[in-house]
Amino acid sequence: MNELEQNSYAENVRFRHRTYQISKALWKMVEKDWSTWVESAGLTINEHHILLSAYLHGKMKLTDLSIYGMMHVSTAVNYSRKLELAGFIHFEKDTHDKRVNYIEITEAGKKIVEELEDKWQAEESLIVKSAMPIEQLFGNKPRFMEATGVVRSYYGEEFMSHIETPCDALIRTDKKD
Repeated sequence: MNELEQNSYAENVRFRHRTYQISKALWKMVEKDWSTWVESAGLTINEHHILLSAYLHGKMKLTDLSIYGMMHVSTAVNYSRKLELAGFIHFEKDTHDKRVNYIEITEAGKKIVEELEDKWQAEESLIVKSAMPIEQLFGNKPRFMEATGVVRSYYGEEFMSHIETPCDALIRTDKKD
């Protein structure tokens, strides 16, 4: 290996290590935040993610839910079945292809999403609190543009358009931080 290749290799090892470690640390913060928030409704992160996706995107194929929800199809099915038993979503088969299943949020499911949104407090969020020094220094919260670029490069535009779907439906106009 020549010097240029060695430098490139070393840079890639450092990049890989840093990415793995920062991603893991960020996920631990998100996981703690998210699970603490939704546990009052008796939900898990996956269950809430499914409800949120159905709330924001309407009727969805289970396969799309697994792709956009970053979970295996069997995980999406199992958690969706629990939500169906609780009355928060319902299943529907495609009329032309009975192998295709859709989920759709029910009124009870919408209500639980909205109640959780009402309960969310920015000042209790690890992610929001941890971003405050950056916001104070630069005037806005981190946008994760480089990380977004990496995700877009791997998963593609369709995935990113799902992620970037406006969440205005979640914003409570009567609520302030």
